[in-house]
Amino acid sequence: MHSLVRHHLQLYLNAYKQTQNDIQLLTVTAGTSKKMKFSGNLPPETLGNAEQFLLSLSAIPNLSERLRLWMFTLDYHSMEKDISEPLMDLSVAMKEIEESATFRTAITPSTSHLVQFHSLMSPCRVLDSFLIKTASDHRMTVSDKYRVSISDPAPLEEGVASKSGLEGLATLRGAAMRSAVSPVHRHGFQEAALGVHQLGDSKLTNQLRIQQLQEVAARQLQEAKAKPVLFAIRASVAYDGALDDDVPVPGSAISFDVGHFLHIIRKFNENWWIGRLVKDGAELGFVPSPSKLEQLKEHKRRRLLSANSCFATRLEDEAPYDVVPSMRPIIFVGPALKGYTVTDMMHKAIFDFLKERFRDRIIISRVVVDLDVAGKASPNKLLLSRNSIKKGEQRVSWLMEETERIYKMCRLMQLVVLDCDQVNHPGQLHKSSIAPIMVHIKVSNQKVLQRLIKERGKKKSRAMKVQMLNAEKLGQCPDSLFDLIVDDNQLEDACEHIADFLEIYWRATHPSF
Repeated sequence: MHSLVRHHLQLYLNAYKQTQNDIQLLTVTAGTSKKMKFSGNLPPETLGNAEQFLLSLSAIPNLSERLRLWMFTLDYHSMEKDISEPLMDLSVAMKEIEESATFRTAITPSTSHLVQFHSLMSPCRVLDSFLIKTASDHRMTVSDKYRVSISDPAPLEEGVASKSGLEGLATLRGAAMRSAVSPVHRHGFQEAALGVHQLGDSKLTNQLRIQQLQEVAARQLQEAKAKPVLFAIRASVAYDGALDDDVPVPGSAISFDVGHFLHIIRKFNENWWIGRLVKDGAELGFVPSPSKLEQLKEHKRRRLLSANSCFATRLEDEAPYDVVPSMRPIIFVGPALKGYTVTDMMHKAIFDFLKERFRDRIIISRVVVDLDVAGKASPNKLLLSRNSIKKGEQRVSWLMEETERIYKMCRLMQLVVLDCDQVNHPGQLHKSSIAPIMVHIKVSNQKVLQRLIKERGKKKSRAMKVQMLNAEKLGQCPDSLFDLIVDDNQLEDACEHIADFLEIYWRATHPSF
């Protein structure tokens, strides 16, 4: 409803600013015969724009989600004929508009009674006071100050829809609304319109509704530039926005591949979110929601069902997105095994450098919990005894608490470095919900690594075999498992390499539009 009425609400608000001294209370009734009555004061200071007006309405008690909102709008679409006689032109226009009206409305003058009529109020003003007889034999009064149409002067109970098919009821109490709608010049005379228009599919053409949706979408897209990140997602499916013609703002769909990360700023509607790729220089646009992707997937499944039913079935089980931290935590592995001097000292030197380089922009936190979601023990072993079951449940509880702590740190939108004692391989976190940035500190020359281990002393060198084995396993990993591989010969160069990478990531997560 919001996307359809905001454009017309803005017209109403423009009129309201000129008539705020005359209007004291607005009452709207739902389009049923039930007694659904609610009232709420709408002070002028709360009506800065249409969105604030909608928020004011949402604060009114007993507001029904099925409510059809009726507003005073302009409608000149039937007045395109170039007729020399203004009065004849007015009559033709009124007849055409009346024939298109399928609802009844009621409006109060300065009295406390409602006046019901069976046709639209005149959208035109040519004289200070002018009466015209419509095709349905109802008299319309067009006045400079007060506009009230009468077909049955019998008063109605306030706030109650009539049984004769009244679909909407808008009531203004306190004083009649003055002529205050922005003037429109046509056929040599000024027309100030005050009409009641149903904002629904039956009364708005597709072109008008699409235009209104685009205006609202463009405005929200612009406003999103100043809003914080709502949440982040990792795509499990690919999407080509160039092939989708259902985007709220044409050409603004965000295309992405499997594994791409996106920041979501706000939810536009059930089919579209506003967000951007986590990429340096990426612009804001519209991201398809899971329900939208489900529609596209269902359409694709139907096309593939006859040709390949197995593939079509597999499509149904594929989730489009995974929720991930707003700032992906950074985890270092290598050159050998954590818990041993060479690796620990090298990581400490890097952490100290990053603390100084990214002062006030970085959090370095130690993690002692095993973040490996698969765990080191197999499920069969965990079921051998009650004691094992309790230990397994306790480990899962610790993992959940630590994951929540990591998410909270990442919501601060700072760089988050995790010093994980038990993470030595990217495969341990390949399916983790924290979706870390994996950085491999690599010593390409095995002899150099062996010499570094030996220099730590005989006690440390006794564990050389297990350290070299882990270094070999890391070297065998495909590059796609790492976000950054640092193989510089000098520690200073390695630190600068990491800093350059993190600066790019910082700009990707903190765009300046």
